[in-house]
Amino acid sequence: QQNTYGNGTPMQHFDGDHEVDRDGSLKHASGAIRRGFVRKVYGVLSMQLLVTFVVASYVYAGGQNSGWLRSHEWLLWVSVFATFASICVMSCCEQVARTYPTNYIFLFVFTFF
Repeated sequence: QQNTYGNGTPMQHFDGDHEVDRDGSLKHASGAIRRGFVRKVYGVLSMQLLVTFVVASYVYAGGQNSGWLRSHEWLLWVSVFATFASICVMSCCEQVARTYPTNYIFLFVFTFF
């Protein structure tokens, strides 16, 4: 038996208990589900900002000595390579990048580097 909205639009289960349209949108979802989605998005964004702040603080503190930056140029190239590699992998393997927990792993790698 398939669940439908009041207007007959079919829904499917996504991400545990969240019911969404077949196209993956939340336009017919209840207010509680929408609030949960927004809370999850802001939580992920907050974690990204925190990781970015920690990495930037470490580089800034080490960069007070210009010799440190010159001696750690490899860090720039690791960051560039990891960023491009994660973008390429996410572009080529869309289904893998859209499944849990690999989506969070890709997001962390992209944010960290």
